[in-house]
Amino acid sequence: MGTRIAALMFLSAFVVGCVPFPHMERRASEINGTVVEAGTLLDGVRVKRVLSPYQILPGPVDTSRELCERPGEEVITNAAGCFHFDQQRMFYPVIVLYGDPWASVTICADTGGGLMEAWHQTFLGQAPPEKMRLVCRAETVNHAVKCQGP
Repeated sequence: MGTRIAALMFLSAFVVGCVPFPHMERRASEINGTVVEAGTLLDGVRVKRVLSPYQILPGPVDTSRELCERPGEEVITNAAGCFHFDQQRMFYPVIVLYGDPWASVTICADTGGGLMEAWHQTFLGQAPPEKMRLVCRAETVNHAVKCQGP
């Protein structure tokens, strides 16, 4: 009887392409960052994290502003110019046996010109790292913000 059950599970995993194995998977890293303009830490900057589950890289349909208009988490930098996003994990009831895991994360910032893309990273074939640190530099002239990280 036990052999039949094992054979049935193996066959169903092969046919369906997944194994019933409930687990948690990291969807987004914990991110700590700072926003700086000409050496000064900026207070009150709106920073947004957008997770893109359906698109690996921004394309002609999704401009920087369109990506930043998608739903996401928003925080405001504190007096020390710091912002923080918690790690996000997601429950999956099965392990998929085909394809590579991937996560696409965009950080947007608004220093007065509206939300604009400051950083974008795609993690293909692996989960995002547990923690990340970003340093974001704001430009006075066009209000653009560019972040550097891993």
